[in-house]
Amino acid sequence: MPGPGTPVGDDLAALFDRLAALTREPDGNLTALRRLYEDERLRVPATVDNAILGRDEPLWPGCDALALDWPPPGTARPDGQRG
Repeated sequence: MPGPGTPVGDDLAALFDRLAALTREPDGNLTALRRLYEDERLRVPATVDNAILGRDEPLWPGCDALALDWPPPGTARPDGQRG
């Protein structure tokens, strides 16, 4: 994600447009959505901008990054295998 005050470029805007279009019918686009969520540009960083305090802060103490296990353990992946 671009930082505060940083414009969103054409490439990132196209990514957001694609994501928005797919989420209009998420059940029918689940495989494409899962693939798209692997894009690093959609990852939440380990620290986020706290606009009120004017500083970057970790999401939680000791956080390196928000790395979600997708799909969650025990659920089926698009290829039919279990997570």
